[in-house]
Amino acid sequence: MKTAPLRFDIAESTLYTDHWHVEAVGPDGEVYVAVFSGPSAKERAIEYAAWKNRIEESTTRVQVIRGTS
Repeated sequence: MKTAPLRFDIAESTLYTDHWHVEAVGPDGEVYVAVFSGPSAKERAIEYAAWKNRIEESTTRVQVIRGTS
């Protein structure tokens, strides 16, 4: 059975200044978190989330390429 792709979202830490989390919750309630801090933390978190979302979407998409005749 195929599961829906994970959706990775960005959240600013409520406890620490300039810390950003990239978070996803799996179909069974499992939680995935990556933490970014330091210079350009927000930008790096955005880039990582975009990359993870592209990977998740590409694993569920099927593209049919038709030859030219």
